[in-house]
Amino acid sequence: MSKRKVVLIGACGTIAGLLLPALRERYDLLPVDVRTTNKAGETIDGVVIADVLDPDRDSYRHLFRGADAVVHCGFVVPDDRDVPESHFRAEYANIEMAFNIYQTALEEGVRRVVVASSNHAADYYEPLILQHKMDVVTPDMRALSDNYYGWAKECYEHLGFLFAVGKMNAVDGALRQLENVQVRIGGPRETDVANCAPGDMVCVRRALGA
Repeated sequence: MSKRKVVLIGACGTIAGLLLPALRERYDLLPVDVRTTNKAGETIDGVVIADVLDPDRDSYRHLFRGADAVVHCGFVVPDDRDVPESHFRAEYANIEMAFNIYQTALEEGVRRVVVASSNHAADYYEPLILQHKMDVVTPDMRALSDNYYGWAKECYEHLGFLFAVGKMNAVDGALRQLENVQVRIGGPRETDVANCAPGDMVCVRRALGA
């Protein structure tokens, strides 16, 4: 039985680097990025160079063709982390990138898109929980963040909802839905959550902080 084809966007990034071994083993993996090396300068095998931020989606749609799923871990980094507007500009670009991926996947018949969201999509609630003004964030609560990074993740999720409903997206004259999964990642590293006492939200927060 042939392996299902999976496209990994942002293949040289930190999160993708944690996923690569398992994805390579299970799927016919196509790693895609704007560079071929990771943060440590190590070359990632098999990376295809493509900029999915480019509004000319015809330049990379062939990479999506025939794929069963797309895993989106791509990320535009702010030019100057000390300047708030720099964060806004970068995150605005990240939202545009997410749209390009959703739309291209839809047009090329990809069944599912998996998106690296973040616990920061709900940052607004965190101090309220730590101050014991509320207990938990539940799946039915609206994502609310108090920073540009989390705001962009909110937008990934809301845009994904729009594509899942399918009322705005016609392909060959017919409305279509795009299945997508938003994974709110916390701390992508070894943690000490097992040592947290029951109800110790401060300890859990320290372990989950991205």
